[in-house]
Amino acid sequence: MLGLASAAPAGDGQAEFAVWTEDACQGRGVGSLLLRALLRRLAEQGTAVAIGIIEPGNQAMRRLVAKVAPEAATGHEDGMIVARIPLAGGPDGKHSTS
Repeated sequence: MLGLASAAPAGDGQAEFAVWTEDACQGRGVGSLLLRALLRRLAEQGTAVAIGIIEPGNQAMRRLVAKVAPEAATGHEDGMIVARIPLAGGPDGKHSTS
């Protein structure tokens, strides 16, 4: 397995997502491919916002979200970084699948 991306409903048109990439595959575009595909699928299903909860020290995930979804709004909650990515189903019509 090279990596894994998953999402779960979080209420009100939102879904919480996670991405994992095998250490040997990091930095090779696997995470970008997985996250773009997941965001596209969520948008197709009518999800308005994808939410990623990121440990502050997880620089790789922070860079991945910034690269794939530069429009993501980020903030801090309970010591974690929370990235909110607007999808095609959202009010602004944006999503990060390009």
